[in-house]
Amino acid sequence: MNNEIEKIFDRAYNEGRNFLYEFEVYDVLQNLGLKTLKYIYIPYKEEIDLKLLEKTFSGNVVIKVVSGGITHKTEAGGVKTGVKIQEVDKIINKMKSTIPEKYSTWIKNNSDIAPSRYKKYIKNSDSLKRSIQNDISGFLIVEELKYKPELGNELLIGIKYDQSFGPVILFGIGGIRADFYIENFKENCSFIMCSPFISGKKYFKNSFKTLPVYKILSGESRGEKRIIENEKIEKLILSFYSLAKSYTIINKTSNWNIIEAEVNPYVISNKELLPLDGLLKFEKVQFN
Repeated sequence: MNNEIEKIFDRAYNEGRNFLYEFEVYDVLQNLGLKTLKYIYIPYKEEIDLKLLEKTFSGNVVIKVVSGGITHKTEAGGVKTGVKIQEVDKIINKMKSTIPEKYSTWIKNNSDIAPSRYKKYIKNSDSLKRSIQNDISGFLIVEELKYKPELGNELLIGIKYDQSFGPVILFGIGGIRADFYIENFKENCSFIMCSPFISGKKYFKNSFKTLPVYKILSGESRGEKRIIENEKIEKLILSFYSLAKSYTIINKTSNWNIIEAEVNPYVISNKELLPLDGLLKFEKVQFN
């Protein structure tokens, strides 16, 4: 168990949430000893510290809205790329005013897939926009990473709690087509899926080598060079192995049960693994 990760769950739960914000997922990853891009979370009412931004970031950044209700950030106008540090304040202030309007319009036009928390306000534009506004916790500033979204450059890793098997770990091809690969290709073709309570560390450490995409990762494909060292993939998988075993209802010493966790994509850049998005849902364990 990791005391800092415990604190992250505690804080979210005390705020009435059963999920972590993206920046909190990055906090968890860092506490597992995994690398992330540089990032800063700015609460909604907090002033932007330009000196801190200039000290933290050397190039352009990405700005993302942080909200428990806005599940379609791009459609809401809640993601801005290629932002210069000097423009961060101006763009965030603009997003504060445009997101409620833009997302409310999108919700009305897509009510069938809109978040359930907003559906009751669809006929009242002012209430809908006010609810969207109130749900904005702040903004996440992340260093921008340029990369080619090619097969092998994007990986996915996650945890899913199963009533029969407990936590199950999924690892394989990531990116926007990850769901397609999972649904249309057999296991061991595009991904591996197994329980840390059934398979041991040795299996987890070596199983990714059975995936066809490993030939790209290792440089075994014709004319290719190795793009990531095995040890770095092993560290990633074993870190999630540890996370899954620690924070589960099966572990009687845990206060938390991870229902779902996912980082997609995990991008390979300059032989490093870097997360570009993440989610984690949890519940508090109540033992009798």
